Amino acid sequence: MIAADLWVYEAVSYREYALEHGVPDGKILNETASRTTAGNVTLTRELLAAKGIEPKTVIVISRSYQQRRAYGTFRKLGPEVTAPRFAPESTG
Repeated sequence: MIAADLWVYEAVSYREYALEHGVPDGKILNETASRTTAGNVTLTRELLAAKGIEPKTVIVISRSYQQRRAYGTFRKLGPEVTAPRFAPESTG
């Protein structure tokens, strides 16, 4: 697997997880072209706009070590959208 494939794999994995947990396929939009957190925010906004979707709240899914950066990037690039912060419970 080359590095570019890892980005697509991550997006596909999150999509499959959502499907396995009851999110209907028709409710999932998958952005697979970005290579950075900022790019993901920008391209996701474009994807939503192209479908006429103007969200007021979004769920930001990210690896635990990247959560702070992802949240900050969303707040900077999409201040009109609420992105609640959720942190996994400590296991130790």
